[in-house]
Amino acid sequence: MGRSYPIAVVMGTYNRAHLLVRSLTAYTYQTVRPEDFVLIIFDDGSTDFTREICAQFSKRLNIDYIRLEKEPGTWRDSAAYLNAGIARALHVYKSKYVFITHPEIIPGKDVLKVGSEILDSNIPIRVNFKGYYLTPNQQQAIDTVRWEDDTVAVRDLPNFYPESYDHHGHPDYRADAIDRTKIWFSWIFGGFSAEGWKRFGGVFESPTWGAVDVEMLERCRTLGIPTFTPGQDSCYVIHQNHDLPSDVQTPRDENAWKAALNGKTLEPRPALISRQRWEPFNYTPC
Repeated sequence: MGRSYPIAVVMGTYNRAHLLVRSLTAYTYQTVRPEDFVLIIFDDGSTDFTREICAQFSKRLNIDYIRLEKEPGTWRDSAAYLNAGIARALHVYKSKYVFITHPEIIPGKDVLKVGSEILDSNIPIRVNFKGYYLTPNQQQAIDTVRWEDDTVAVRDLPNFYPESYDHHGHPDYRADAIDRTKIWFSWIFGGFSAEGWKRFGGVFESPTWGAVDVEMLERCRTLGIPTFTPGQDSCYVIHQNHDLPSDVQTPRDENAWKAALNGKTLEPRPALISRQRWEPFNYTPC
């Protein structure tokens, strides 16, 4: 490797190449220079064309592709290898700003530029970007609008606002509510400066879906770390829908993540992103 990147984006993926290809396309439109950021992508044993997609985009983007292995068809939370990626960004690439996200998240073109500018302040802060959660119908129609360099173009999808996503009975996830919100606390794309990560530590590791997001929010509150959300259109992200019949389903179980967090202390977890956290991973660079 041998070089540093001011900005790093870390994500984990499993059999979501059809969504990842759109996300990677949007990274080619970022308003920061391609040489200033690296994408650290953990592939959790995908059996689709994820490896090939990463290899293809590595011609235009700096992609550090790490392939993991597991029992085919099993699902596991990405927290453990997100921490390994954060550690890699901090200790190998010497990144000043590290963001974590998911393969289905399409970033607005100013996400990396604005996010790093905000984190450049001396105030310890978390940046979280807000975005639209697509319905299955909107997901199937996404390519009828130019989302590549203008994520809010999804507003032009037919009946976008009336048919927006009511996420498991939570109206806060509807598009009109997202437009109105000033701070988006749910993590879909966000991060800290290097110093912020060292203060906060790694994300909570659990095999249970949902635990990492809730623990991150509550730990920020406990530690007095404010969350800032840019409001400009160019900083919106798109949460692609991954609940179509052809997708690998996420095991959403509210009782399970509540049980996983029961009795856990909300405290900094620096050991989770120590230099040693990335060393056990054998990686296959594209």
